[in-house]
Amino acid sequence: MKKRELTAMGYCESYRKFERLGNGEWGYKEYSIAPYLYSIDKMWHRHKTKFTIDDVKDNPNYLYGRYMKTFFYLKLVGVKQLIYRPNLIFNHLFKDDSLYVSYDSEEAIKFYADQWGFKSYRGYDAILDGWDMVDWLYQCDYQHKEVIEDLINYKVIYYNKNFPNEPSCGLGDLPWNKNKTATEILRIENDCKKNMDGFIEKIKHVSEKQDIETDKAGH
Repeated sequence: MKKRELTAMGYCESYRKFERLGNGEWGYKEYSIAPYLYSIDKMWHRHKTKFTIDDVKDNPNYLYGRYMKTFFYLKLVGVKQLIYRPNLIFNHLFKDDSLYVSYDSEEAIKFYADQWGFKSYRGYDAILDGWDMVDWLYQCDYQHKEVIEDLINYKVIYYNKNFPNEPSCGLGDLPWNKNKTATEILRIENDCKKNMDGFIEKIKHVSEKQDIETDKAGH
């Protein structure tokens, strides 16, 4: 019998749900169907499957990491849109950054500001952060992901300059730069420093128009 293919957005071993517990109090309850996995759809609903860890752990189309504050295997293929919003305020390298991911070719990620001025995005399927964001970006199949990789190069240089008392990160530590020569790394660093004002302006003066332009640059 032909084995079914992995097609869901993600797969997890277990998940926690906030609900009323047996003692009448509210708390988190852990759900698991070990040794089988739950699939995760775009609405973040979990569905029981007959797949096991062995089916997904070596599958090149999925990467295990901490995404959306939980650990699971996230799909690397079929990515249609990415929007990267780096944090320029707090002294964290990637912890407070956001990479918005969409697998939908019909509906684009859109930027909204409500009547109180609160700004947010809609139309995405997942938000990534931290080093898991960096590793996933490097391995995903987004056709023009170098647009986002360039922005993260800038973020590293900005972080090292503005938070000198924090542990520094070298451009060579980023996976897309690991095979570059020292001369190539130095050229990237100098280019980032030279054009840093443009990077800061693009991030600080966020607008829907700018985000669309950033995405179109990758299509």
